[in-house]
Amino acid sequence: NVHVSEAAKMAGKSSVFGCYLLRPLSQQHRSRWYVGFTVNPARRLRQHNGDLKAGGAWRTKRYRPWEMTVVVYGFPTQVAALQFEWAWQNPSKSKAVRDAFAELKSKKLGVTGVTGRARVLFEMLCISPWNRLPLVVNFTSEESKKALRPKKFNVGDNYSSILPSQMKEFVRSVPEITQHFSGSGGESNDDESDGSEGDGFEDEEERGQDEELSGVKAGLSTPSQIAVTSPALPTPLKRHCSICKSFESGYFSVRPTTWASMPCCSSHFHLACLAITFTSHSGRIIPDEGDCPRCLESWTWPLLLQKSQI
Repeated sequence: NVHVSEAAKMAGKSSVFGCYLLRPLSQQHRSRWYVGFTVNPARRLRQHNGDLKAGGAWRTKRYRPWEMTVVVYGFPTQVAALQFEWAWQNPSKSKAVRDAFAELKSKKLGVTGVTGRARVLFEMLCISPWNRLPLVVNFTSEESKKALRPKKFNVGDNYSSILPSQMKEFVRSVPEITQHFSGSGGESNDDESDGSEGDGFEDEEERGQDEELSGVKAGLSTPSQIAVTSPALPTPLKRHCSICKSFESGYFSVRPTTWASMPCCSSHFHLACLAITFTSHSGRIIPDEGDCPRCLESWTWPLLLQKSQI
């Protein structure tokens, strides 16, 4: 297994973080599944299938070859992606997902096998905190989409077939998806592991201790985690945060610091400072919406993450 810190170290080389769902190509084992984290989908799939010597998840050796069916990416940080991965692997244990997961089970909608894991994915995309993120859901083929995309989901909202408005959904091959993972290096660094190991089996009880190293088991991301752990651009000395007036890391003494350049007035803020400002009156852990502290233009947090030059 790859420890979280090692996965995060590898993820730090990329500005795009994703989670994926595998299933075996063998019809005999078609219901088996594996959920993982990656910064390079094409390389990660080669690792799982043994095409590369290093980095393959040992739990996937038995049912090779595998296919990558769906990739979700666009998380603001590697921590956020790893937390999503762990919740996707462990919906009955995740504080954010367990109620929705229990409701899925009570309605007998099917939560086992690879189709059940896909249903859990779409349910997660419709609940807080992920329903406010500008995520991309990418099936790797029309066949995978037809087989795995649930026709109705979002149980808590009386069923729907539509993802939150800021999310996008595509059908693209694994090589095409990998092109969107900027900084992933394509086929370079093939001997490095970029994934956090999950489990390949439908029964959560079968996982044992291996999965306990697979994700971030703490609660949901705080504003400090969202901001400080994300990849940072070099910070010019002349740039200072318009909230805390500091050239350094603002409320948090951890480096590297992530900056947001507001598209409305070009003012600069530490993303952590901006997150605290946006949540100061709402009581939410993750920002929902707020006004630019300088020009007072209103922004939703997902749109701001998309538009600001972070």
